[in-house]
Amino acid sequence: MKAKKRTVWFTADLHFGHKNIIEYCDRPFSCVEEMDEYIVNMWNSCVGHNDEVFLLGDVSLFGYEGRVECYLNRLSGNITVVPGSHDYKWVQGFNEAKRVYQESGSGWKVCIEQPLCHRRLNGFDVVMCHYPLRTWHQSNRGSVQLHGHTHGRLEPLARQYDVGLDNNDMQMVSLEFLQERFRDDSS
Repeated sequence: MKAKKRTVWFTADLHFGHKNIIEYCDRPFSCVEEMDEYIVNMWNSCVGHNDEVFLLGDVSLFGYEGRVECYLNRLSGNITVVPGSHDYKWVQGFNEAKRVYQESGSGWKVCIEQPLCHRRLNGFDVVMCHYPLRTWHQSNRGSVQLHGHTHGRLEPLARQYDVGLDNNDMQMVSLEFLQERFRDDSS
């Protein structure tokens, strides 16, 4: 049997447990529990077990009473978190950047990155940060800056994209989508 191709995904601004984000961003949910369940189900319908996900911050609101790990445990794929403005409390428990946290027997893995992260993925240079930047590594040579934080409310610069849920109809963003979007954009 042929192995399924690994897909790379991006997202930001999940805001698990954040009741006010529903009104603030006009999310289509009646309560926080409905929103949280939608996010988990949407994520798992997209992301395969061996897929890679870059989560660019604001996993929850200030650690959501220690429940972040419970949510992360329910999500498929190998997750790299680039911390955002609401993540500092729960990230402190990981102690150091790039420490891999594995819960015995669960099969999930989370890696905490530095707040500014550069990767070359399938020949595509991306600079990731929770916040939108004015300039970034290799911006003059075609790299793309991915961010969250603005919930789709900020006009992007050339070669910049808000991967947050609120900018993408509450959906994940694939590397393939980004490569196609920026294929002919050399600005």
